[in-house]
Amino acid sequence: MIAQKMQADGIATSYGLAMAQAKDFGVLAIAFVAGMAVGCAAPSAPGMAVVSSSGASSGPGSMLVAFPASACTGTDSAVFLDDKGGFVAAVAPGTATYLAFPESATHLYVVSSRDVTAQPGTWFRRHEVARPEGRVDTGIVVEVGRIDARQCYRNATPTPALVTFEAATRATKDLKWLDVRADDGTRWLAEHHARVAQLLETPPSSPPPPPAVTTLTRVP
Repeated sequence: MIAQKMQADGIATSYGLAMAQAKDFGVLAIAFVAGMAVGCAAPSAPGMAVVSSSGASSGPGSMLVAFPASACTGTDSAVFLDDKGGFVAAVAPGTATYLAFPESATHLYVVSSRDVTAQPGTWFRRHEVARPEGRVDTGIVVEVGRIDARQCYRNATPTPALVTFEAATRATKDLKWLDVRADDGTRWLAEHHARVAQLLETPPSSPPPPPAVTTLTRVP
């Protein structure tokens, strides 16, 4: 089509048409990228829904959880499970929620959403959070470790850190609030039931060691 236009109206007209098309394409491309950015910026976590505020989810046995986004957070959510692998809650970067301990749970396991969906047999990292006793004066701030001020760990996972309730409250500033959708979370875990069973087992405290090197000595 461009070649035909050049023959009919001359190079100058064709050049103007091409520039207009390029400009239109550029506007569309910018709009597409902007739309993608908005979509990616929306916080999401399995089994959770964005709500307008913290609502009335706080109460006895509940802990405030904040997951501020940083340069190292990525897209993995911190998933909270009971000792039977039941879904309790999940929190994504840039979000906060109230975590209600099940009545029978003495502690909760915290794993990365990436580890839930990984192939069975894959090494994983798991953390434990004890049930608060009496008045809840502690909270959880989920962090992602860094090597130093500039570099992030390649496969860093969300790690819960126990802090004072006041510190957790400060960390929730400007974060979006999530509420639990238990049925959705339960369905999500059921899709990965074999892997969830492994996550309940005792995990290694560090990545598996490399294969041992056997040295053979030649006997004359």
